[in-house]
Amino acid sequence: MTILYWFLKENSMKKGIFLLIAFAWIACEKKNDSDYRDPFTGLFYFATLRTSAVLCYDTVPPCMDGWYKSISDTSYYSGKVEIFDTLQLKICFDNKLVDDTSYRTIYPILSNDGILTLPGYPYTGPDYYNGYYKGYDTLVIELKFRHGMGGYEEYEIKGIRQDF
Repeated sequence: MTILYWFLKENSMKKGIFLLIAFAWIACEKKNDSDYRDPFTGLFYFATLRTSAVLCYDTVPPCMDGWYKSISDTSYYSGKVEIFDTLQLKICFDNKLVDDTSYRTIYPILSNDGILTLPGYPYTGPDYYNGYYKGYDTLVIELKFRHGMGGYEEYEIKGIRQDF
């Protein structure tokens, strides 16, 4: 009401231009409907490196520092990263280290800076999870979990964007 009164009181050209610009700015203002997770999604080539370790008591190789470790990896394979729920991503990757038809899906929460958190997994200690993006095109997930007191498994999963 006061703007209209001001405009009617002194109908100068400057005030008219000001009001025209103000109304055009309000009319052209767009809502940002894009999701911050969009650049992190797409098709990725994944590779998994698995290290299995068990306690050993020999002092000669292959027993090193009290552990016998076996390392295996997969060749590259395609997997999909897509938006899921409010803050989460759905990451589906191949786990053929377990068997020939195994696929794993995790649902981590993605922060604005590319850090992936997985509720229920600790970030330190003998069991841990660590996930993050390097830019938008490289995804790294590290998992480690124990098998009782005498062994553990470590997974390093790397994904590189396929759809540039």
